[in-house]
Amino acid sequence: MLATQPGIDGQRIGALGYSRGGGAVLLAVQRQMVSAVFGEKMSLKAAMAAWPVCGYQFEHAMTAPTAVRFLVGDSDS
Repeated sequence: MLATQPGIDGQRIGALGYSRGGGAVLLAVQRQMVSAVFGEKMSLKAAMAAWPVCGYQFEHAMTAPTAVRFLVGDSDS
């Protein structure tokens, strides 16, 4: 929907999520999930997962062509 708006470059849309939202962002860039839901041609340009939930383990973690960055802290309690 966002890509259809005037003034929005649909090829440069990214996502940012914190905590559980960080986990959601990681799911949103998994190639298998994106291909199954939207087809092969759609993907986010970039994603940042800030302090994401750590309970996910992907057997084949493919995110290409999306650039993925994580923010985590070793001093968090």
